[in-house]
Amino acid sequence: MDQMKFATLSPENLVAGISQAAAGRISVFIGVSADRLKTVFADVELAEDERLPLMIRPRLEKIAGLSEAVLNKLASTALSLWPFWYAGEDFSSCENTAAGRAAATIKLAALKKQASYNKLSLPWAERAVAFVLDDRVPRFPDMPRQVELQQLCLALHAGGLTLLVELTELPDENQAAGLVRSLEWLAENGPLAVVLLLPEGAEACVGLRRILYGASIYVEPSRNTVTRSGAEVLRSILPKASDSNGQTALEAAFLGTVRGRPHHNSPAEQKLARTLIKDPDLAQLFAFNKSIKTIRGSCFNVDLVWQEGRVLVEVDGAHHHRDVDVYEADCQRDYELQLSGYSVLRLTSREVLNDTERSVDKIRDFVRMRRANW
Repeated sequence: MDQMKFATLSPENLVAGISQAAAGRISVFIGVSADRLKTVFADVELAEDERLPLMIRPRLEKIAGLSEAVLNKLASTALSLWPFWYAGEDFSSCENTAAGRAAATIKLAALKKQASYNKLSLPWAERAVAFVLDDRVPRFPDMPRQVELQQLCLALHAGGLTLLVELTELPDENQAAGLVRSLEWLAENGPLAVVLLLPEGAEACVGLRRILYGASIYVEPSRNTVTRSGAEVLRSILPKASDSNGQTALEAAFLGTVRGRPHHNSPAEQKLARTLIKDPDLAQLFAFNKSIKTIRGSCFNVDLVWQEGRVLVEVDGAHHHRDVDVYEADCQRDYELQLSGYSVLRLTSREVLNDTERSVDKIRDFVRMRRANW
């Protein structure tokens, strides 16, 4: 191991180091905890041409099947995000009818003519659209897996993905061999950068030696600070995803927010968006995940905004009400936004999921109130 080369990574260049990880390669970071990544990516806004970070934590005993688990995760995400595929096109009018499928085919053909989507596979896309319209996960055993990987990444995000694979304990020799094979396949076959996050001491792991050359060793700013471990924080932020056998193969979550789109991790935002886009009055008013500057100089990312009418809608998960710090931060946020002339409507994710129409009616009431006061 004396011949191995490692680079020391500081907190200041952590984000740059991960964001600039080269597509088609495996970059290794040692000592980067999940809580640190959650903090630095929490408020990151991504443009369509920037890679979307997907953080996963695989189970070591399932590590050999990591590439298949990633494909399953991407496909299930694609199903949940429909009709918000290929950001350059609106598929909301494509319903599960012969006319709707024909309209989707026409839109896909037009999309492929754009430079950003010249690698779009029409055979895959047309088949995938038919599956999601039938509420089926777009996985096709008879298609090459590399085609599935490439096309799923493209459908989810034009800029591609950064796959962050976090291990909280070191693998044994067999597990390490399976991990390396899976990561190499993903890096070679997808429009993504692969970033492996390893615990401290990983530089001595012989089984990972072939991908450790040039790894960055991250040094936390304070060793005396008592925080939850990366594993504990990751469990709190990552939903569980199941493989085809119903067993948990990995935990996964997208980090960062794509401007103008419902968040990948929020079923409530996605369901609200699917309902709003069909509303003739509200569809053209609201945009998802935008930054708002306040008169106090703060800048907040908001879930939904009608900029002209200065109406904001926030979709709150359960942690907004259980966590005192989050609740106090929300109060301060609402105070600054209202001082800046915005009306703030807060909906719980539970009410959006259970009664979306009622949530939309509340939004409509706010719009009517705002228009009445113009």
